[in-house]
Amino acid sequence: MKHFVLQGRFNPELLERISDIWELVSSCGLNISLKEDFGWPHLSFTSSEREHGVSNFEQLREIAAVPITVSSLATWGGKSPMIFLGVTPTRELLELHRILSEVVKAGGGANNPLNSVSSFVPHISIFPRRDLPEVQRVFETVVSEVELPLKGFITAIELVEYFPAKVLHECLLAGSGEA
Repeated sequence: MKHFVLQGRFNPELLERISDIWELVSSCGLNISLKEDFGWPHLSFTSSEREHGVSNFEQLREIAAVPITVSSLATWGGKSPMIFLGVTPTRELLELHRILSEVVKAGGGANNPLNSVSSFVPHISIFPRRDLPEVQRVFETVVSEVELPLKGFITAIELVEYFPAKVLHECLLAGSGEA
């Protein structure tokens, strides 16, 4: 089954810093490829089993690049433990999520908990779902090596089809400095 995600792309400096963290995770002696699991570092905003209406992307061009602060390193437990970087939920970031949720609805996207404004937890996945001992070992390595906070911008919104990750459409945000 196809899966579509609207996700934020970072400015080059922040992307490089987060990519370095991905490399650190990959160096922990595990047989994983973060690029196969996640494509590239990003912040997921919405998710749908239907491709969103690409025509709705044009309204995003007027939105300014959104500043973000990566402020924490944390884990999710349960059946699918993983490690993620926590992003501070600012007013601008929450407003961008609200707008993107409206784009999904306007494009016929199904209701998904990720699309709900009240349940949005901004994060950047850095270690895919594995068993808990692996997650704990990698977490200890990463927490000892990574200095937070990291600051940067979301400079573009991408519509990505998973799996494997494939960009179907992108929209640069205003003032992103990208050509």
